[in-house]
Amino acid sequence: MKPLNAIDAPALFWTEPDVFQWKAEKAVGALYAVGDVLRTAATLRASEREFLELFRWSETVPAQPFQQVAVDPRFYHWARLAFQLLTAVRGGVELPPTARAYLKATGIDSVRTLLDTHLAQYKTFVLALAILEGRAVNFSPLPVRLPFAIPATHWSFTGDAELALAGLRCPGIARAVVSGVVVDLPLPSTSLEWSSALRIEVAPTIEQAGRALVLQPHAFNVPGLRDIASVVSAGVPYQWASADTLRAALDWMQIYAPDTHAQFFHGMRVVALKPPFTGRVQNTSCSRLPGAAMFTTTAEPVTLAEDLIHEFYHNRLFGLEEQGDFLSVRDFDPVADEQFYSPWREDPRPLYGLLHATYVFERVLDYWLAVFEHATLGQRVSQYAAARVASLRIQLEVASQQLRRYAAFTPFGQSLFDALTCLVAAGAAEADRLGIDAGTVSGTLNTMGHLVFHDDVNDQPSTVADSLRRHRERFDAFQRLEGIRRDCSPTVQSLYWK
Repeated sequence: MKPLNAIDAPALFWTEPDVFQWKAEKAVGALYAVGDVLRTAATLRASEREFLELFRWSETVPAQPFQQVAVDPRFYHWARLAFQLLTAVRGGVELPPTARAYLKATGIDSVRTLLDTHLAQYKTFVLALAILEGRAVNFSPLPVRLPFAIPATHWSFTGDAELALAGLRCPGIARAVVSGVVVDLPLPSTSLEWSSALRIEVAPTIEQAGRALVLQPHAFNVPGLRDIASVVSAGVPYQWASADTLRAALDWMQIYAPDTHAQFFHGMRVVALKPPFTGRVQNTSCSRLPGAAMFTTTAEPVTLAEDLIHEFYHNRLFGLEEQGDFLSVRDFDPVADEQFYSPWREDPRPLYGLLHATYVFERVLDYWLAVFEHATLGQRVSQYAAARVASLRIQLEVASQQLRRYAAFTPFGQSLFDALTCLVAAGAAEADRLGIDAGTVSGTLNTMGHLVFHDDVNDQPSTVADSLRRHRERFDAFQRLEGIRRDCSPTVQSLYWK
């Protein structure tokens, strides 16, 4: 790991791979903090004693399998919650909102009981360590909620059975209790109908340079997470059916966003895809599951590549946030005050959300500029790329000008914002050089995930300028664009205030 002061700002914000280790380091630190508290405790409950025994066992595991488990998205979620619950129970520290949401989602009536239950969940990571090392381990049966995915592996369990995991008997054979009966469960190379009530699924993986991306929707079956959990029902068979589309999207990224592709497998561990226009959210990631994201499939890999880039940079920014806050409170709370116009959404957003959007969409703009410049891709793709460029260069200016006007940046945040605004300006200049403007016909995806070029209202061709103006008229609830009018470029002023 490089010292933070040895990394220049552009590399730190956009290319340095160590960024993706910071959340894993925090998670391991939280795990050891929990272990240290319990090792020095005068008395221990049964759940704490069993956790401590398994923690000591995991300390004997070699570094490589331990690191594989430490970067699993659910490990970060588990470790941070374990520390928060333990300090609440033993130190009287108030639970943060995320932990309170977790308590509510589990339906457990006390923090003490939730801590017992949560410490027991460490067994899932112990099982993963045992599988990766090929080493037997036993623990008292842990009931799991189906569908359940074993962390850091491609196996999961689905069905109506009551399943409790109890360890690893030998490589390839897990110990379990199924509907009250002690059994050995195989960990097969292909999905297996073990019984009428239990199926053992094997998720597809995509590998590059020794790193694996697992397409595992069951990894998102986590209490307290709502939007990202909507992909769970898509199931593993759908991942196999969609894997080639994902590979094609990664190929688009490799050609037209090579810097992003070069680090994608450093940062992303688990993804899952769901059918078009199912659920409330189409694509999303979550800071509590670093290295994970959910996507909606599309008939156009070129647009799925945009979504991959988008969620990847959200994950990168989540990692950067481990080094400190970007925003501080001045006139507005950067997280709580949802009063700012997002040109990408229908609801007002906080400044924190605008910063995240600006950061990720700047990279998306860079991708579409590269796609547009490739003249042999065909008219439909070139036309859609032009529409995305025309929209994004305006949207990015609107978002960044609001941040400049209303946000209070920390020194770390100011460094990011200064570098970001330079890239936004460079993207706009490149759009001008290519002759792309808001008079371009707008494009979107239809319900089948195909590119279409029409107006949402009357099914007639519409320009990007028309679409952007209509969006502002409907969704700038707090009239924030009026506050930045004088700061905007002539291009933006002529679009919104002609």
